Amino acid sequence: MSCLLCGTCCDPILLRSTKREIRADPSLEGDEFILRHWHRISKQEAFRKRPILRESHYRGRCYYVCDRFDPATRRCRAHDERPPICQAFPNNLRVEGRPLRLRVFPDCGYNGTRGDQDFACDVAGVGVPGTYTVIPQSVR
Repeated sequence: MSCLLCGTCCDPILLRSTKREIRADPSLEGDEFILRHWHRISKQEAFRKRPILRESHYRGRCYYVCDRFDPATRRCRAHDERPPICQAFPNNLRVEGRPLRLRVFPDCGYNGTRGDQDFACDVAGVGVPGTYTVIPQSVR
């Protein structure tokens, strides 16, 4: 299982932070890219793009589009410059010892994988901005 190059994780981008919060936290790496290229959209616009987001929306979740994402090709035009949150996806969402369950990305090729597998996604032009906002995983 690996990246399917679908771009779903990039359109829209989900984040728990507003740009004001990003500016105020000097510990965030890559925040300059985010501040420059990510543009907040309304939750209604996010739901229009991906209706499944309506089911997992919660207060404080922010939705963004990135001007470096090409919606026609579904690829990132700044793959080598993308911020750490993008580079870390999906490993930034893992719970140790559990298979990955990305409920808001049900068709993601990383679903069901474990952290001890190789998740390199080094195909040029692949955009993989992360989300920080996947619903916590539960054991069934």
